[in-house]
Amino acid sequence: MNKTQDPHHSISSYALLHGERTLSKLGPATGETILDLGCGPGEYTIRIAGLTGNDGRVLAVDQNPQALDTLRKRAADLGLGNIDILQQDFCAPLPLPPAGADAVLLCTVLHHPAQRQRIDALLDGICPLLRPGGRLVIVEMHKKETPFGPPLNVRIAAEDLEPQVCAHGMKRTGYQDLGAAYLLRFSPA
Repeated sequence: MNKTQDPHHSISSYALLHGERTLSKLGPATGETILDLGCGPGEYTIRIAGLTGNDGRVLAVDQNPQALDTLRKRAADLGLGNIDILQQDFCAPLPLPPAGADAVLLCTVLHHPAQRQRIDALLDGICPLLRPGGRLVIVEMHKKETPFGPPLNVRIAAEDLEPQVCAHGMKRTGYQDLGAAYLLRFSPA
């Protein structure tokens, strides 16, 4: 078994939303520093940590202590020592210097009512953390009925989210339809 496999893995949004495609757009590489905001129990975090290797760093942030406890246990069981886990509000300052991150992942977190009202504050905090050429990858559910996902009224359409992100000094560098969801990729302008 390699370090990114988990014998207790069950189906999650990672599988439902084509997690491997999301990872390919995020493009984690050996030695990179990557921020996983809203990491939950760490489906992406675990895989990113395996791809960035011992010289890389994954900063996993969530507000749910139970999810973070699960992530801590999984990381320890898999021997992944390159994950820093923080329980905090997404808009609170993060322990990274300006241009200190190679990539930021926001996977199905912006539609949550607590976050949706503060997207601009969140972007104000994370966009300056990206180095030149860095990547911001956002995955959200399409604003249409799907067999799973959040209620339609809280979903954010890609065409509404894109200009909001671009207003924070970012430019769109990619879009991918993931079926029930979409992926937007940005880099500093």
